[in-house]
Amino acid sequence: MKNNKRHPRTSSAYRASREREVQHEIKSFLSALVSYPDRFARDPHLSFEKYLFRLAATNQSADNGERRRT
Repeated sequence: MKNNKRHPRTSSAYRASREREVQHEIKSFLSALVSYPDRFARDPHLSFEKYLFRLAATNQSADNGERRRT
């Protein structure tokens, strides 16, 4: 029988990192929400979901490039 041990409490550094990640995701979503109408006017077949994922992928690759340089 397996022992049901609780995982140690999450470190404060991890929580702070996760908080920054969540805040970044929220900002990205709000940015997409504001900019989507202009994009939709140019391409009415593009769904908001696809637009959001494209922006997120672009932002993620840009963020990864910044992390490598620092």
